[in-house]
Amino acid sequence: MRLAALVPSISAELVSSLDQCGIRTDTDLVLKPAIEIYRQLPPKTITLYDLEQAVARVTELASAPGISGSDMLIIETEKQNRAPFLSSGIETLDRLLDGFGGCRVVQISGDKQSGKTTLVLNIVLRHLAEFSDGNIVWIDTTGDFSAEQAANILDLFTSEVKTRLPA
Repeated sequence: MRLAALVPSISAELVSSLDQCGIRTDTDLVLKPAIEIYRQLPPKTITLYDLEQAVARVTELASAPGISGSDMLIIETEKQNRAPFLSSGIETLDRLLDGFGGCRVVQISGDKQSGKTTLVLNIVLRHLAEFSDGNIVWIDTTGDFSAEQAANILDLFTSEVKTRLPA
């Protein structure tokens, strides 16, 4: 990270002085002994103690927050428990597969024009109707995707969801 990006957390004057010494990034600053840097700086730029404090501050700002393994396990477990249930809208298929989604990959294959794209589009649009803050990326490699048609289907699914909700 460029030291200039850390102003005002560290002073612009110090950043300028360090730049003149060839120290322009957090890596340049943190990996070099403070006493060496101090000797390169013009006299009375900063005290050695204040330079060490600035290095500590840069280290703090440039470092990723620490996380323990047990905390990470809890976070990942919670993510898995929140994995969405994706419905195809075909009750027997959903029951057979226990829905789509969760922490697994489902491959849909079949002959040309057998309905693979239609099935996946239905799953995606049902999910968006149920979770309006959701995001989906649709990559159309054939040019057959119609955003207008998808929006119409989404409106239909959204009204279905609203009728299921208790008043």
